[in-house]
Amino acid sequence: MKLFPKLVLIISCLIVFQAFFTGLFISNLIRISNREDAREQLRYEADFISSNFSSWKRHLWKQLIRIKTFSEFSADGYDGGVANEDLTEDLKALLISSSVDGVLVNTGQTEFSIEAISTSEDFIMPEAESLTVLYEHPYIRLYRTEDQLYMVGTVSLPGKSVSADIFLIKHINESFLRNIAFDSEGKLLFHTADTFLTGNFPSPGILFHTGVVQPESAYSEMFALSFRDGSYNIATAKCGVFGSTEQEQIIFLSTILSNDPFIERIYNIEKTIITVSLLTMLITVILSMIISRGISRPVSSLAGAMEHIRSGTFTIRLNYRPRDEIGILVRGFNDMASQLHQDQVELESSLNEITFLNEYNERVINSIRDGIAVINDNLEIEKANLSFRTIFPDLPCLHAFPFDENVLPDIERIIHGEQEYFSQRIRGDEDKVFELKAYPLHREEQGGPDKGLAVLLLEDISEKNAYEEKIFQAEKLSSISMLSAGIAHEINNPLSSILSNTQNLIYSEDDEEKLEILKLVEDESHRIARIIRDLLDLTSPEQNQIPAVNPLDVANEVRRLIRHARKNDGERGAELEILCDKDIPRVGIPKGELMQLYINLLQNAIHASPGNEKIILKIQKEDKRSMVSFQVRDRGTGIESSHLKRVFDPFFTTKSNREGTGLGLSVVYGIIMKYQGNIDIVSVVGEGTTVSFDLPRVKDFDRK
Repeated sequence: MKLFPKLVLIISCLIVFQAFFTGLFISNLIRISNREDAREQLRYEADFISSNFSSWKRHLWKQLIRIKTFSEFSADGYDGGVANEDLTEDLKALLISSSVDGVLVNTGQTEFSIEAISTSEDFIMPEAESLTVLYEHPYIRLYRTEDQLYMVGTVSLPGKSVSADIFLIKHINESFLRNIAFDSEGKLLFHTADTFLTGNFPSPGILFHTGVVQPESAYSEMFALSFRDGSYNIATAKCGVFGSTEQEQIIFLSTILSNDPFIERIYNIEKTIITVSLLTMLITVILSMIISRGISRPVSSLAGAMEHIRSGTFTIRLNYRPRDEIGILVRGFNDMASQLHQDQVELESSLNEITFLNEYNERVINSIRDGIAVINDNLEIEKANLSFRTIFPDLPCLHAFPFDENVLPDIERIIHGEQEYFSQRIRGDEDKVFELKAYPLHREEQGGPDKGLAVLLLEDISEKNAYEEKIFQAEKLSSISMLSAGIAHEINNPLSSILSNTQNLIYSEDDEEKLEILKLVEDESHRIARIIRDLLDLTSPEQNQIPAVNPLDVANEVRRLIRHARKNDGERGAELEILCDKDIPRVGIPKGELMQLYINLLQNAIHASPGNEKIILKIQKEDKRSMVSFQVRDRGTGIESSHLKRVFDPFFTTKSNREGTGLGLSVVYGIIMKYQGNIDIVSVVGEGTTVSFDLPRVKDFDRK
C-alpha cells in the first residue's frame, strides 16, 4: 500500500478507534445516568399515583363517616317512605359533593340506586347481589363485576326494624386512571398476580405472558423491558384485596412509563459522536493530502524505481535536487543501482557458465544406462539419474529398499568412511537381477573431506545372468546326455541277464503266486529297458506316432507297484487314493513315460507325507481346453517359497545326499513340455503340496 493511503488509513483507524471507545464510554455513562433518571421518574410517578389512589380512598372514608354521622340524627329509625325519600335526597346531595359515580342502598326489603349526573357512558351500576357487607364497621374494597372494576365504600346504618347497607361506588375507568396519573404518557394497570382487571396499557396480555407483572414483594421495579411497540419501565405495588374473604386475591397497581425517550437520548448522543468522527476523518484526509504531497511524490518515485530494480532493470536513475533526507536517499539509490548493474553483468556471465556445465553434467549422468544415486547419512536419496528413478520411481530413502536389507549396513559403513568399496548381486521384481556397487563420495570443502555421502551404482545384469544360467543349464544337460549313454550301456548288460533268467523261471514255475511276481519283474525289466531307450532317444529324432494310454489304467498299475513302497527310515509310505472322472479320455503319451510321471511325483509325495495321511491322485477331463487335468496332492511338509522357482532345475533338491538326486522333477518337467502340457506347483510349508499338470487328449494331440 502506498504511503498516503496508509497514512490516511492509520489516522482513520485511530479516529474510528477513539470514536468507538469514546462513544462506548459516554454511552455507558449516559445509560447509567438514564437508569437513575428513569428510576427517579418511575418512583415519582408511582408515588404520585399511589398517593392519588390513596386520596380517593380517604375521600370515600370521609363520605362514609358523613353517612354514618347522618344516620345518627335519626335515632328512632326511618321505617317509612318519607324516611326513604329523605335519605334519597340526602344521598343525591352527597353524590354532587363527593364526586362518586353512584350510590346503592339495600335495606333487605327494598333497594334502590342513584347515579351521578357526570357518570361516564361506560359506567354500569353493579347489582346489589354482587356487593356484600363483610364487616360492621365502614370499609373500602375493590369489586369487579361485568368486566368493570369499582372502588366501593361500604357502611351499615342500623334502624328500628330495618337496617340499611349503603355502598358508595367509584368506577375505576379510563377517566379515573388519567386523573390519578401525573404523566400523561404513563400507563396504569390494575391486576392480580395472574389476571388483568383494568388499565390503559395496550395489549396487557404480553405483560402477563412474560411474567413481568408478577412481583414477589409489596413493591418492585423493572427497567428496559422490550415489547413489540417499544421499551418500558414498570413499577408494581400492592393496592388492595379482591374477592370474598375466603378467596381473597391481592390487587396490584402497575405504573408503566415508556423508556423510549431515554433510548432516543443515547441514540442522539451516539449519532453526534459519529458525525463528529466523520467530520474529523474528512478534515484529516484533507490535511494528509496537503502535507503528504511533499513526501509521497518522491517516495512514490523511489518505490517505482525499486520496482524496476526488482524486475531486473538496473539502469534506472532518479532526478531529485533538494539536499534534504529524501535527496540523500535518492542519491544512495542511484549509487546502489549502478553497482547492481555492474554486479548483474558479472553474475550473468558466471551463471551462464555454471548453467552450461550443470546441464552438460546432467545430460552425461542421465545418459548413463546404469542407475546412479547419491545417498546421505540418513540413507535418503539426495540425487539420482533418470535410470535410477526409472527402476525406483517412488523410493524416498533406502529404508524402503525393495531388495535385500542386508546391504544397508555395508552402505552405512561406506557413508561413514569405514569401508571403501562394496558390491553385491541382488534380485528384484519380475526376475530382475542387479549388481549393486557403493563408493564413498569425497568432496573437498573448506579444507576438510566430506564423508557423509555415498554413490550407488545399480547395473541391470538380468540378461547377462539369464545367459549365464542358460550356459550352466546347457552344461548340466550335456553332462546328463554324456552320463546317460554310459549308464544305459552299464545297465543294459545286467538288465538283459535279469530279464533272461526271469523268463526262464517263468517257463519252469508252476506256483501261481510266484508266477505272478515273476511276470511283474519281467514287466518292470521291460519298463527299465524302455526308460533307458527313451533316455538314449532324447537326442534322436522323435517318432511320428505317439501311443495312446488310459491314464486311469496306468495309475492303477502304478498304485500296485508302490503299495509296498517304504521310506528310507523303513516307515511304510502313505496310502494312495485315485479320484477319476467317468469315461476319462486317453492321453497322447507313451505308457512308460506316464508311469515315470506318476512314480516321480508320488515318490516325492510319499517322502514328504507322514504314514497316516493319504495322497490324492485326481484325474479330470476338461472339455473346453481338450486336455486331461492331473493333480497330485499331499499333506506333507511343503516347500519353501524361495525354492519353488528352482524345483525343476536338474540336480536341485532339498533332501539330503542319500535321499535324492534332484532329477525327479526335472524329468517330469521335460516329459510334460515334450508333449505340449503344462505344470504348476502350489505349496504351503506345514500344510502340503499340490502338483497340477495337463496332458492333451489323443484325438486333439498334434505333435510339432
